[in-house]
Amino acid sequence: MPIIRRKLATSRPKAAHNHAAPLTLKPAPVSIRPQKQPVVGKWEPQDGQRLLSVKEAAKYLGSSPWHIRRAFRDGDFPRIRWGRRDMVDIVDLNAFIEKLKAA
Repeated sequence: MPIIRRKLATSRPKAAHNHAAPLTLKPAPVSIRPQKQPVVGKWEPQDGQRLLSVKEAAKYLGSSPWHIRRAFRDGDFPRIRWGRRDMVDIVDLNAFIEKLKAA
């Protein structure tokens, strides 16, 4: 019985020749996305908000969450544990600021 060899389909399909009019370029859509605001000095707590998360406290002080957690560890101000979240009392933050002013 003879061996029949088939040609594998390794060649690329031929591109379709489209004789339509050339494409016209449309202007790009304008994005109305709000610009990101700088973090330092632009955040204030909401009215009546007393407890701040670590991230909010960092924005309030103009630093990073890492510095807030280091301040917890160093005992600069107390940490309030609410479930799994670490919170900071805004009164303690203001006292910390006044303590740094006096130093």
